[in-house]
Amino acid sequence: MITRFHNSSFVALALALTLNYSLAAPAALGVATARGGFLINGSPVEGNATLFDGARIETRKASSSIRLGSGATAGLAGESRALVYQERLVLERGQGELASASGYRMEALGLRIEPSAPGASARVTLRGDKVVVAALGGAVRVRSGAGFLVGNVTPSRTLLFSPQAAGAATASTMRGCVTEEDGKYYLTDTTSGVKVQVSGPGIDQEAGNDVEITGTAIGADQVQVNSINRLGSGCKSSAAPAAAAAGAAAGAAGGMTAGATAVIIVGVAVAAAGAGYGAYRAQDDDGQSSSR
Repeated sequence: MITRFHNSSFVALALALTLNYSLAAPAALGVATARGGFLINGSPVEGNATLFDGARIETRKASSSIRLGSGATAGLAGESRALVYQERLVLERGQGELASASGYRMEALGLRIEPSAPGASARVTLRGDKVVVAALGGAVRVRSGAGFLVGNVTPSRTLLFSPQAAGAATASTMRGCVTEEDGKYYLTDTTSGVKVQVSGPGIDQEAGNDVEITGTAIGADQVQVNSINRLGSGCKSSAAPAAAAAGAAAGAAGGMTAGATAVIIVGVAVAAAGAGYGAYRAQDDDGQSSSR
């Protein structure tokens, strides 16, 4: 009787421990593959590896592709490094791509890069203290760490973002056309493509004009204007994005567009980037490579 009781207790304990272990075991996020060797959490891997939350992927010569159970896909160019989480990929070095239909995002230097719709994808490059974002096949949104929209990147454009140091002035300087809609005033910045609601003395006199404003963010898409400088009567801003994109294509490889002027949106400087930032190099350990 006593023996049976002990045996039953042992079986119950074993089952409980097994169940607790299975519940505690981390769930796999997805799989990383490469045409050669790469590192997962500092350990060398060949071919493919299962990814868990917080895994650090570091490529060598070979590029790596990442497929997550959520449906998001990503890629890292050679000599790149990133952390992979359930809801985001944090680029720490080099260049990465992201295609997401499930709200998955990429982060770089505190910026959040989000494909705006299924089928859209982003190419993100780290260059020192700058983040370069190119859109592939659809528009891409770039937000500050606080969630403020600082860039709308279309497939025809590549933008360069420079987050300012912590504690720097947060005043925004934007340039573009002022429009009136239902008694409210808006400005669409010609560099970043960001549209914000603007308010303040004199803004009602600038509807239909190109202006430069300096102001303070008072919401996710609202700016209280502190100063206004009229750049021209009658909006000519509609052609500006195309002109900026053409200038970027003609700019020096890997640099800012010649003559480009950066704007500042809540502590992030935004400018058109020069040609060369958008190239993604897929490569294996034998040095075979192709740009796309």
